[in-house]
Amino acid sequence: LGLGLGLGLGLGLGLGLGLGLGLGFHLLEVVPVVPVDLRRPVAHLHRKEEVVPLPVGRQLLPNGSWPDIDYHEFRRAAWPMTSHLSRVSSMAGAWRADNTSAAAPALLANATSALECWLVHDWKNPNWYDNEIGVPRQMGEIALLLSAPGGSALSATDGAKMSEIMARANWLGHGTYSHPQWTGANLLDMLRIQIHRGLFLHNKTLVEQGFARSFAGVVPHSQNGESIMVDHSFHQHGPQLLAGAYGAVFTSDILGLSFISAGTEFAMPAAAIKVFEGLVLDGQARMSRGGSWDWQVHGRGVS
Repeated sequence: LGLGLGLGLGLGLGLGLGLGLGLGFHLLEVVPVVPVDLRRPVAHLHRKEEVVPLPVGRQLLPNGSWPDIDYHEFRRAAWPMTSHLSRVSSMAGAWRADNTSAAAPALLANATSALECWLVHDWKNPNWYDNEIGVPRQMGEIALLLSAPGGSALSATDGAKMSEIMARANWLGHGTYSHPQWTGANLLDMLRIQIHRGLFLHNKTLVEQGFARSFAGVVPHSQNGESIMVDHSFHQHGPQLLAGAYGAVFTSDILGLSFISAGTEFAMPAAAIKVFEGLVLDGQARMSRGGSWDWQVHGRGVS
């Protein structure tokens, strides 16, 4: 972990994913091979710490929207409207972390109102990413937070719509993007969403497929492929060296998935662990110093 943090690989995000998915494992009633309390880290599922739930809830309008968000802004990059779902996630996380407090009923009411506002409008962006990864990922996190052990706070209608949105992360490669088959970090993002959806629906097959396909991608690829290369580098968008961009996302995601699946039937295979060690220790470690990446492996992320 110390090495990962030093590399700036985003272990906090990766472990946050892993810890949060533990909540979903309880929904599915998966029995780990070793005893582990997967309920404790529920609050880690939401990662938008810039939002303070109660003040944000007080600003909520009767229709479930916020006055400071422009709901007519559909720019392709850094879509401002996704802050709506970030706030829903923050309120849902605060409610799930302590749903017996005096503030809990108001938190849940506000979170539900804002969630349903989005579900009714079902906003989409001209950029494929928000529609097929960004929004489905946030929706999965919210779904798990509001349907944790002890009873779901979601109506059947809301749950069905959330599942529909998560299903837009079509990792099999039939989405709207021009690539016939997803690879690397984009594929892994979609598989994470599949795992969220499987946990939410109590569908063990979806969860099993998600973990299996995620770890199956932790293998060396030819120089004409994408993801982990035979020389421990990382390529994405063709032969572009992006170990500090897509590669960092890939590393963070695999860390989270391996953390939460350790000791279960979904655990990361030993062969994949070996390849992953090579990526981090013999690849990414040589492309960074302290907490900074060499700009040459960051691609367009430098902007």
